[in-house]
Amino acid sequence: MPEFSEITEFWGAVVKHWGLLLTGPVLSLALLAYDWWSDQKISKGWILFLMVASAPMAFFLAWQEKKGEVIQSKNEAKILLEQVSSLRMELDSKKPKLSGVIEQFLGGTTEDGVLQLLIQVSVRNVGASSIADNWKIVVISGDVTVSTIPTDIPDGFTMTLADHRKAIIKKADAIYEKTIKPIPQGGIERGWLLLTTKDIPGYLMKVGTKVIINFTDILGTQYEISKVMISTTGPMLYYPGMEQPFVNQSDKKPKRK
Repeated sequence: MPEFSEITEFWGAVVKHWGLLLTGPVLSLALLAYDWWSDQKISKGWILFLMVASAPMAFFLAWQEKKGEVIQSKNEAKILLEQVSSLRMELDSKKPKLSGVIEQFLGGTTEDGVLQLLIQVSVRNVGASSIADNWKIVVISGDVTVSTIPTDIPDGFTMTLADHRKAIIKKADAIYEKTIKPIPQGGIERGWLLLTTKDIPGYLMKVGTKVIINFTDILGTQYEISKVMISTTGPMLYYPGMEQPFVNQSDKKPKRK
Protein backbone atom coordinates (compact mmCIF):
# COMPACT_ATOMS: atom_id res chain seq x y z
CA MET A 1 0.00 0.00 0.00
CA PRO A 2 1.43 3.41 -0.98
CA GLU A 3 2.59 5.62 1.85
CA PHE A 4 1.02 9.05 2.41
CA SER A 5 4.22 10.79 1.29
CA GLU A 6 4.14 8.87 -2.00
CA ILE A 7 0.51 9.87 -2.59
CA THR A 8 1.19 13.56 -1.93
CA GLU A 9 4.28 13.37 -4.15
CA PHE A 10 2.20 11.94 -7.00
CA TRP A 11 -0.49 14.60 -6.59
CA GLY A 12 2.26 17.19 -6.69
CA ALA A 13 3.37 15.76 -10.02
CA VAL A 14 -0.20 15.97 -11.31
CA VAL A 15 -0.58 19.60 -10.18
CA LYS A 16 2.66 20.44 -12.08
CA HIS A 17 0.56 19.98 -15.22
CA TRP A 18 -1.92 22.66 -14.14
CA GLY A 19 -1.93 24.14 -17.61
CA LEU A 20 -3.26 20.92 -19.05
CA LEU A 21 -5.75 20.52 -16.19
CA LEU A 22 -7.19 23.99 -16.91
CA THR A 23 -7.27 23.52 -20.67
CA GLY A 24 -10.38 21.32 -20.61
CA PRO A 25 -12.51 23.54 -18.35
CA VAL A 26 -11.44 26.71 -20.20
CA LEU A 27 -12.36 25.23 -23.59
CA SER A 28 -15.63 23.95 -22.17
CA LEU A 29 -16.52 27.41 -20.85
CA ALA A 30 -15.63 28.93 -24.20
CA LEU A 31 -17.90 26.49 -26.01
CA LEU A 32 -20.72 27.16 -23.53
CA ALA A 33 -20.37 30.89 -24.13
CA TYR A 34 -20.38 30.35 -27.88
CA ASP A 35 -23.42 28.09 -27.57
CA TRP A 36 -25.19 30.77 -25.51
CA TRP A 37 -24.50 33.72 -27.80
CA SER A 38 -24.71 32.01 -31.16
CA ASP A 39 -27.51 30.31 -33.03
CA GLN A 40 -25.42 27.14 -33.48
CA LYS A 41 -25.98 24.60 -30.78
CA ILE A 42 -23.05 22.51 -29.57
CA SER A 43 -23.46 19.02 -28.17
CA LYS A 44 -23.35 19.02 -24.41
CA GLY A 45 -21.48 15.70 -24.66
CA TRP A 46 -18.54 17.36 -26.36
CA ILE A 47 -18.48 20.10 -23.79
CA LEU A 48 -18.52 17.54 -20.96
CA PHE A 49 -15.81 15.48 -22.70
CA LEU A 50 -13.50 18.47 -23.04
CA MET A 51 -14.10 19.38 -19.39
CA VAL A 52 -12.98 16.01 -18.04
CA ALA A 53 -10.55 14.78 -20.75
CA SER A 54 -7.66 16.93 -19.59
CA ALA A 55 -7.56 15.34 -16.12
CA PRO A 56 -6.68 11.78 -17.34
CA MET A 57 -4.00 13.25 -19.59
CA ALA A 58 -2.48 15.11 -16.64
CA PHE A 59 -2.58 11.91 -14.55
CA PHE A 60 -0.94 9.99 -17.42
CA LEU A 61 1.88 12.50 -17.78
CA ALA A 62 2.47 12.49 -14.01
CA TRP A 63 2.57 8.67 -14.00
CA GLN A 64 4.97 8.67 -16.94
CA GLU A 65 7.29 11.07 -15.14
CA LYS A 66 7.29 8.97 -11.98
CA LYS A 67 7.90 5.82 -14.00
CA GLY A 68 10.87 7.50 -15.68
CA GLU A 69 12.24 8.52 -12.26
CA VAL A 70 11.92 4.93 -11.01
CA ILE A 71 13.71 3.57 -14.10
CA GLN A 72 16.43 6.19 -13.72
CA SER A 73 16.83 5.34 -10.02
CA LYS A 74 17.14 1.63 -10.86
CA ASN A 75 19.73 2.36 -13.53
CA GLU A 76 21.70 4.57 -11.14
CA ALA A 77 21.51 1.88 -8.46
CA LYS A 78 22.74 -0.72 -10.97
CA ILE A 79 25.65 1.50 -11.99
CA LEU A 80 26.50 2.11 -8.32
CA LEU A 81 26.47 -1.63 -7.59
CA GLU A 82 28.75 -2.25 -10.56
CA GLN A 83 31.13 0.44 -9.33
CA VAL A 84 31.13 -1.04 -5.81
CA SER A 85 31.76 -4.52 -7.22
CA SER A 86 34.59 -3.20 -9.39
CA LEU A 87 36.13 -1.36 -6.43
CA ARG A 88 35.83 -4.48 -4.28
CA MET A 89 37.57 -6.56 -6.95
CA GLU A 90 40.30 -3.94 -7.22
CA LEU A 91 40.81 -3.98 -3.44
CA ASP A 92 40.84 -7.80 -3.39
CA SER A 93 43.49 -7.82 -6.11
CA LYS A 94 45.71 -5.75 -3.82
CA LYS A 95 45.39 -8.21 -0.92
CA PRO A 96 47.67 -11.18 -0.32
CA LYS A 97 46.14 -14.60 -0.94
CA LEU A 98 48.33 -17.13 0.78
CA SER A 99 47.83 -20.87 1.10
CA GLY A 100 49.97 -23.48 2.75
CA VAL A 101 50.63 -27.19 2.73
CA ILE A 102 52.31 -29.47 5.26
CA GLU A 103 54.34 -31.64 2.90
CA GLN A 104 56.17 -34.11 5.12
CA PHE A 105 57.38 -34.96 8.62
CA LEU A 106 60.87 -36.10 9.54
CA GLY A 107 61.62 -37.46 13.01
CA GLY A 108 64.96 -38.09 14.68
CA THR A 109 67.18 -37.33 17.66
CA THR A 110 69.99 -34.94 18.50
CA GLU A 111 73.41 -36.16 19.64
CA ASP A 112 72.22 -36.03 23.26
CA GLY A 113 69.17 -38.18 22.46
CA VAL A 114 66.48 -35.45 22.44
CA LEU A 115 63.55 -36.29 20.16
CA GLN A 116 63.05 -33.88 17.26
CA LEU A 117 60.37 -33.46 14.63
CA LEU A 118 60.99 -31.51 11.43
CA ILE A 119 57.94 -30.34 9.52
CA GLN A 120 58.32 -29.28 5.89
CA VAL A 121 55.89 -26.53 4.90
CA SER A 122 55.22 -24.71 1.64
CA VAL A 123 53.47 -21.35 1.25
CA ARG A 124 52.02 -20.13 -2.05
CA ASN A 125 50.80 -16.65 -2.91
CA VAL A 126 48.33 -15.80 -5.71
CA GLY A 127 47.62 -12.27 -4.47
CA ALA A 128 49.67 -9.18 -3.70
CA SER A 129 53.18 -9.83 -2.41
CA SER A 130 53.31 -10.53 1.34
CA ILE A 131 55.35 -12.05 4.09
CA ALA A 132 54.18 -15.03 6.16
CA ASP A 133 54.77 -14.53 9.87
CA ASN A 134 53.61 -15.38 13.41
CA TRP A 135 54.05 -19.14 13.06
CA LYS A 136 52.25 -21.26 15.66
CA ILE A 137 51.69 -24.99 15.99
CA VAL A 138 48.89 -27.01 17.60
CA VAL A 139 49.39 -30.75 18.14
CA ILE A 140 46.36 -32.97 18.80
CA SER A 141 46.37 -36.63 19.78
CA GLY A 142 43.23 -38.13 21.33
CA ASP A 143 42.12 -35.85 24.16
CA VAL A 144 45.50 -34.11 24.37
CA THR A 145 45.98 -30.72 22.68
CA VAL A 146 49.22 -28.76 22.95
CA SER A 147 49.78 -25.28 21.49
CA THR A 148 53.30 -23.98 21.02
CA ILE A 149 55.60 -21.98 18.77
CA PRO A 150 58.32 -23.62 16.67
CA THR A 151 61.81 -24.01 18.12
CA ASP A 152 64.38 -21.79 16.40
CA ILE A 153 66.54 -23.79 14.05
CA PRO A 154 70.18 -22.94 14.76
CA ASP A 155 72.64 -22.78 11.89
CA GLY A 156 74.11 -26.23 11.32
CA PHE A 157 71.33 -28.02 13.22
CA THR A 158 72.09 -31.78 13.07
CA MET A 159 69.60 -34.60 13.54
CA THR A 160 70.08 -38.38 13.35
CA LEU A 161 67.30 -40.12 11.45
CA ALA A 162 65.77 -43.50 12.17
CA ASP A 163 68.04 -45.13 9.52
CA HIS A 164 71.08 -43.63 11.33
CA ARG A 165 71.81 -41.06 8.64
CA LYS A 166 72.56 -37.55 9.75
CA ALA A 167 70.84 -34.51 8.28
CA ILE A 168 72.05 -30.94 8.64
CA ILE A 169 69.48 -28.15 8.40
CA LYS A 170 70.63 -24.57 7.91
CA LYS A 171 69.01 -21.68 9.74
CA ALA A 172 68.21 -20.16 6.35
CA ASP A 173 66.14 -23.27 5.50
CA ALA A 174 63.56 -22.44 8.19
CA ILE A 175 60.27 -21.41 6.61
CA TYR A 176 59.99 -18.34 8.86
CA GLU A 177 63.39 -17.15 7.62
CA LYS A 178 62.37 -17.57 3.99
CA THR A 179 58.97 -15.91 4.32
CA ILE A 180 60.14 -12.90 6.32
CA LYS A 181 60.80 -11.48 2.86
CA PRO A 182 57.68 -10.89 0.73
CA ILE A 183 56.51 -13.82 -1.38
CA PRO A 184 55.70 -12.38 -4.84
CA GLN A 185 52.43 -13.03 -6.61
CA GLY A 186 52.62 -16.48 -8.16
CA GLY A 187 55.55 -17.41 -5.91
CA ILE A 188 56.16 -20.28 -3.49
CA GLU A 189 58.51 -20.82 -0.56
CA ARG A 190 59.40 -24.07 1.17
CA GLY A 191 61.11 -24.56 4.50
CA TRP A 192 61.26 -26.37 7.83
CA LEU A 193 59.67 -25.93 11.23
CA LEU A 194 61.16 -27.70 14.25
CA LEU A 195 59.51 -29.22 17.31
CA THR A 196 61.37 -30.82 20.23
CA THR A 197 60.32 -32.52 23.45
CA LYS A 198 60.81 -29.12 25.05
CA ASP A 199 57.81 -27.97 23.00
CA ILE A 200 55.55 -31.02 23.17
CA PRO A 201 55.68 -34.40 24.95
CA GLY A 202 57.64 -37.00 23.01
CA TYR A 203 54.68 -39.41 22.90
CA LEU A 204 52.85 -36.95 20.63
CA MET A 205 55.50 -37.36 17.92
CA LYS A 206 53.83 -40.43 16.49
CA VAL A 207 51.71 -41.66 13.62
CA GLY A 208 48.07 -40.50 13.95
CA THR A 209 48.87 -37.20 15.63
CA LYS A 210 47.27 -34.19 13.95
CA VAL A 211 49.45 -31.13 13.42
CA ILE A 212 47.84 -27.71 12.80
CA ILE A 213 49.99 -24.75 11.72
CA ASN A 214 48.83 -21.14 11.82
CA PHE A 215 50.48 -18.09 10.24
CA THR A 216 49.49 -14.59 9.12
CA ASP A 217 50.12 -12.37 6.11
CA ILE A 218 51.23 -8.74 6.14
CA LEU A 219 47.64 -7.56 6.79
CA GLY A 220 47.23 -9.87 9.78
CA THR A 221 44.91 -12.30 7.98
CA GLN A 222 45.26 -15.70 9.62
CA TYR A 223 45.76 -18.94 7.70
CA GLU A 224 45.52 -22.49 8.96
CA ILE A 225 46.87 -25.72 7.50
CA SER A 226 46.80 -29.20 8.99
CA LYS A 227 47.89 -32.78 8.39
CA VAL A 228 47.82 -36.08 10.24
CA MET A 229 51.21 -37.76 10.60
CA ILE A 230 51.31 -41.02 8.67
CA SER A 231 55.08 -41.43 9.01
CA THR A 232 57.98 -39.77 10.82
CA THR A 233 60.71 -42.10 9.57
CA GLY A 234 60.64 -41.36 5.86
CA PRO A 235 61.45 -41.99 3.17
CA MET A 236 62.27 -38.31 2.82
CA LEU A 237 60.86 -36.86 -0.41
CA TYR A 238 62.56 -34.20 -2.50
CA TYR A 239 60.69 -30.97 -3.23
CA PRO A 240 62.07 -28.21 -5.48
CA GLY A 241 63.55 -25.38 -3.47
CA MET A 242 64.78 -27.65 -0.64
CA GLU A 243 68.49 -28.41 -0.33
CA GLN A 244 69.98 -31.88 0.11
CA PRO A 245 70.14 -32.14 3.93
CA PHE A 246 72.43 -35.09 4.44
CA VAL A 247 75.94 -34.71 5.86
CA ASN A 248 77.69 -36.62 3.08
CA GLN A 249 76.56 -35.97 -0.48
CA SER A 250 77.32 -39.66 -1.14
CA ASP A 251 74.46 -40.56 1.22
CA LYS A 252 71.23 -41.68 -0.33
CA LYS A 253 69.45 -38.61 -1.66
CA PRO A 254 65.77 -37.91 -0.96
CA LYS A 255 63.31 -39.43 -3.41
CA ARG A 256 61.49 -37.04 -5.69
CA LYS A 257 57.88 -36.49 -4.67
